[in-house]
Amino acid sequence: MDKAIDKHGREDGFLVIEILIAGLILTASIASTMYLFRIGFESLARVKGSNIIASKVPQAVNYLRAFAVKSAHGKDTLGDGVDISWDTELQRQGTPSILINAQTQYDIYLYRVDFKLTYDTLSRDYRIVLFKYKPKSGNSDDIP
Repeated sequence: MDKAIDKHGREDGFLVIEILIAGLILTASIASTMYLFRIGFESLARVKGSNIIASKVPQAVNYLRAFAVKSAHGKDTLGDGVDISWDTELQRQGTPSILINAQTQYDIYLYRVDFKLTYDTLSRDYRIVLFKYKPKSGNSDDIP
């Protein structure tokens, strides 16, 4: 059996197989590139969410200093799609040990606040301790 050889020294019939193999390799490389782009975009979205949450932490702490001790539980929005929810617990209540004019003029409070910042499907948990004081001569309904 003699094989047919063309004028360039190649055997007939391999051109179609070579094109099919090259097409399969090209298709596999395009599919893997698309998969890597999808993974990259998902990672960028998570990083963006983490950055947005991290940028809202100082605002959340200031918000909690103002409002968290007025209610034990709460939920609110901080803007830019970030929501905050918190639980407040009074840890200690007392009076300063240093007396001024033989009587203490302030009541002091120590609160633990657990809060969660949520953006899209991403959420982060935090805990802070708040120190508040109130003059004894002030309105007793006015909790700091």
